[in-house]
Amino acid sequence: MKKNKKILLTVSQFRNLDELYAYLLSLDEKTFSMYVNDRRHDIYQLVKEGYQNKSLADDLLQCLNKEAVLHCLRYSLPNLSSPALKRKVLKAKETRASIPVVRAEPLHKVVGNIKEVFRRGT
Repeated sequence: MKKNKKILLTVSQFRNLDELYAYLLSLDEKTFSMYVNDRRHDIYQLVKEGYQNKSLADDLLQCLNKEAVLHCLRYSLPNLSSPALKRKVLKAKETRASIPVVRAEPLHKVVGNIKEVFRRGT
């Protein structure tokens, strides 16, 4: 049985909160859940103890998924300092915006359409 390695986030990995934001933005949900889950909240600990920002840390403590954490961090960073980070954030937004939203038709409409096709014989 393979053990999960404990992954730590430290202040030395990120020069500022902008870099932390960019890193979290790049994570998939599975990796993100190693940092934030029902037993641990490494981002809260990092912001509270590493960056000494108790106010932001308290807000982050209420955020239990990636989208909420990114939202909270984004509004604590009114001016993203790095142009490269701005491009990365915009690219991520464009990628999410370009994914089509597929809405399934209600089952009764699908059944009705099938009956109509059989009724017409086509």
